[in-house]
Amino acid sequence: MNDITITGLSMIKNSKPNAAGAKMLAFNCEVRIFALSGCAFVKTTKNGLTTNAL
Repeated sequence: MNDITITGLSMIKNSKPNAAGAKMLAFNCEVRIFALSGCAFVKTTKNGLTTNAL
């Protein structure tokens, strides 16, 4: 099983949705030997949740 450690979290209270209506929560994380920065959870207008790494 892979452990994921979130090393940084950025949230704006009362954030406004983007033009498509989605809200974003940005974070940095580490998975085994990889460190990822600029990742995001995106809540879609249909209450779906997707992820993205920049």
